[in-house]
Amino acid sequence: MYIRTSKVDEAIKVFKEAIQYCRPAGDSLCVGESLEQLSIMTALAGDFEGAQLYFTKAMSLLEKYGSKKNLCTAYSNYGSIMSVKGRPQEAMEHFEKSLQYCNEIEKYDAVASTLNNKADAFRRLK
Repeated sequence: MYIRTSKVDEAIKVFKEAIQYCRPAGDSLCVGESLEQLSIMTALAGDFEGAQLYFTKAMSLLEKYGSKKNLCTAYSNYGSIMSVKGRPQEAMEHFEKSLQYCNEIEKYDAVASTLNNKADAFRRLK
């Protein structure tokens, strides 16, 4: 809901709050998912270094506790962040990882979305 209304700061606060509930519950997947979404919101707020930090933390948890669907989505999302930041080559690496996971689980709508994001990154290559 906060994303759709462009209340990025509020979304960041809510994701951080979610993490505070996930940790004591011992739910590492919940922490990873929240961190991944926090990386997106942080990037939308213009803090790409913070986004990278959250993404790195998220992926250490998602690689261990997440599903291939989680990984398909997370790598595509972060690829988009890298593309917008002006790092399309790095974005391509994340899109390739996303496509690998999406294809493995036959999530073809996500494949199509990732390919669209990858095409945008190609446009940004110099």
